[in-house]
Amino acid sequence: MFHTGGMLGTSPVAYRGMLFVGSWDEHLYALEPYTGALIWSHSAGGGIASTPAAADGRVFFGTHQGVVLCLDSESGCERWSFQTDGAVTGSPTPHSGVLFAGSCDGALYSLNAETGEPLWRFQTGGMITSSPTVEDGVVFIGSHDGSLHAVHAESGEPLWRFQTQAPVVSSPTVFGEDVLFGSNDFRVYCIARETGEKRWSFATSGQVSASPVAAAEMVLAGSTDHRLYSIDPATGEELWRFSTGGWVWSAPVVLDDTAIFGSYDGCLYAVNIHSGRELWSFQTEDIIHGTPLACCGMLFFGSLDGGLYALE
Repeated sequence: MFHTGGMLGTSPVAYRGMLFVGSWDEHLYALEPYTGALIWSHSAGGGIASTPAAADGRVFFGTHQGVVLCLDSESGCERWSFQTDGAVTGSPTPHSGVLFAGSCDGALYSLNAETGEPLWRFQTGGMITSSPTVEDGVVFIGSHDGSLHAVHAESGEPLWRFQTQAPVVSSPTVFGEDVLFGSNDFRVYCIARETGEKRWSFATSGQVSASPVAAAEMVLAGSTDHRLYSIDPATGEELWRFSTGGWVWSAPVVLDDTAIFGSYDGCLYAVNIHSGRELWSFQTEDIIHGTPLACCGMLFFGSLDGGLYALE
């Protein structure tokens, strides 16, 4: 386990033989994945609740101080920074030389990924704490205005908007011709990505702040009702549910027939995706908020106890 000096609520990311993870101790860390040895760290000047993203030799992330940062992945040296008017807690999304990032100022920003120069800004009616998803020239983003927004990636012009009854904290997932996301109105939604029309919705007993995951002809989604749900992607009907001892904000990673995810009870769970039966669990000292990473024959995940864990 690698100890940071603050809570670790982000997800680790693997890129070019290194692990990158941010902590509330205001540092982004680059680690050697097999040993956990520190390669470099960068002081960001603000707590990091944003999962980093890596592309083209750069690492991108945001801070509680509202700054989007770009670092050189090899050295950790800063290449550029961009100041927004609110905390940046979602993961930025690099795509075709452009970086898309949401802010708690309610705006979705399009930035030149090489220079950090702003290209356009799309304003929603509430904070943005989710991460943007880009597909076929369209950016999908959830907002605390209760909507999922579809925005033209090149121009920033709005294409459509789907309204729910509560903030959308969940990051959207593109699944074929559909977009999957959760809302704090206790529902998982499946929306046609071309038109924004609803295909179906699935009701839970709590907020759905986790990002849905599509795998093996099912949709997996966690809820603050302490459960992970398996849903039929064609009908929106429940296949099974698995109960934990706390909120499930962590999106699962699926390996073969196993879904692995964390819970606010501090436990990492492995569940058979066909039966919903528990296979094993691993207990930490605090909440597991982020999504596990499968890489190099190991599982990596962080806990609010400040540790980054590596399991076989």
